[in-house]
Amino acid sequence: MKQDTVIEFSDVSKSYKVGSSDSLAIRDIFTKGQNPLAEFRTIQALKNVSFKVRRNEKFGIIGRNGSGKSTIINLIMGAMRPDQGSIRTEGKIMKLESGTGFDNELNAFQNVMLSGSLLGLPKKDIIKRYEEIISFAELEEFQDLKIKNLSKGMKSRLAFATAMHVNPDIMLLDEFFGGGGDIKFKKKSDELFKERVLTDKSLVIVSHSLSTIREYCDRAMWLETGIIKDSGDPNWVCDEYEAYHA
Repeated sequence: MKQDTVIEFSDVSKSYKVGSSDSLAIRDIFTKGQNPLAEFRTIQALKNVSFKVRRNEKFGIIGRNGSGKSTIINLIMGAMRPDQGSIRTEGKIMKLESGTGFDNELNAFQNVMLSGSLLGLPKKDIIKRYEEIISFAELEEFQDLKIKNLSKGMKSRLAFATAMHVNPDIMLLDEFFGGGGDIKFKKKSDELFKERVLTDKSLVIVSHSLSTIREYCDRAMWLETGIIKDSGDPNWVCDEYEAYHA
């Protein structure tokens, strides 16, 4: 991988086996001797996908549901492996998504510790940053509750604050962009987002919001049923995408 490249996909393909709606019950497999493999079909999520993301580049990915966007994010994270091809990344990676990605059975402190540990941060450094994170998220009175007992807005604030303070090299934004919450929190979070993310981070932005892709991305890639349909200037790619699906 060249020094200025932080993510590189080379001829990557990925497929899944999914059950049909008429899948057999377990008892039928044993009592009737039916072959369970016959009840599954293969879905090609990605086919021969190649692209690169440069250091500090803001790279957008657009496409309809089922086009392969989330598969690319999971492959970058190492949550799954490709069927063929190679994937290389350089630096610490963190994902922010609309569902926050937290463990619902853990509290705020435990989730922050887990996120920091996954990025390779020493425990003492995570603890040192925790007070700042929980203060920024305005969750001092709720930090002992399990995440599942927090509101969606609280979870979003904690996810954002954690990402801003643990400082990964690469951020993957899956339908999650900038801050959220009430007007006061959104103002301070947007300022921090611009300061710490839009200036010196490599971003992969997956979004259905073409305005977000147009405004913030340096390049964009359009996926259609697991194949790269187009890539390049964000305005051009978004225009082509809109025309295709008009």
